[in-house]
Amino acid sequence: MRLVAAPFIATLVAAPFHAAAEPAKPSASDVDAIRQIVANLEADTPDPHVSADLDWENAFGIRYTNLKKRDAFYGTIVKPQFKTATSGTLETRVQFPTPDTAVADTYWHVAGQIYAGETKAGPDRWGRTTYIFTKVDGTWTEVIERVADLRLPYYKHFDALPAASVVAAATLQSYSGHYAAPPDAKHLQAVDVSVAGDHLLVKSAHGTFIAIPTSPTDFLVFYDANDVAEYMKGRFVTKDGQVELIVSEAWDDPLVTLTKQP
Repeated sequence: MRLVAAPFIATLVAAPFHAAAEPAKPSASDVDAIRQIVANLEADTPDPHVSADLDWENAFGIRYTNLKKRDAFYGTIVKPQFKTATSGTLETRVQFPTPDTAVADTYWHVAGQIYAGETKAGPDRWGRTTYIFTKVDGTWTEVIERVADLRLPYYKHFDALPAASVVAAATLQSYSGHYAAPPDAKHLQAVDVSVAGDHLLVKSAHGTFIAIPTSPTDFLVFYDANDVAEYMKGRFVTKDGQVELIVSEAWDDPLVTLTKQP
């Protein structure tokens, strides 16, 4: 943090407050235009809406500010690594900070990439590519592109609590009760599950989580209704009349299995 002199602080306090203006809502045609350009780029299809001075940087820190040089590098070094790989776009989000600026984030998954100088495919990759566009004389042009590898596998993102899938009240009620974990559990030790309308509440020593059903057995477990950036998954299974709650990370890595107590 940069420290400032006291008189400047006083000036800030005395200055009138002006709320930030709401960003202009884009037209449907602008959204469609950006999504089409991004779809072409994600499919490695040449698109004229890319600046000749594109500022591009990949996940390994290699950077070009010249489209021809970037394309030469990409065609010579990068593309051969994907000859036998499969890839897919998992999610695309488009935002418009200003009427003439657009930012598109795409999340993707690649399997079977063979790195330069190697003969065996590397591990699966999950990543995000950020495309930044400007609009001049009614035409959108990509000016900046950044590629990032994500530390963990992709999982769906939310801006607000999702709507609950319709689950019979009797099914939800069958899950209510006290659940205990094995003695060596490193995460949740015990939870109490209760019904709250069309969803469940999961109370633990760490707080009360909100479990939104996506099916009669599967739930997204959010830490806070006002902060949905992070969540877990919960699955109820019944074995020989015994109900279990399997808790995993959002990307499906298992955390703990809790057993409903009599």
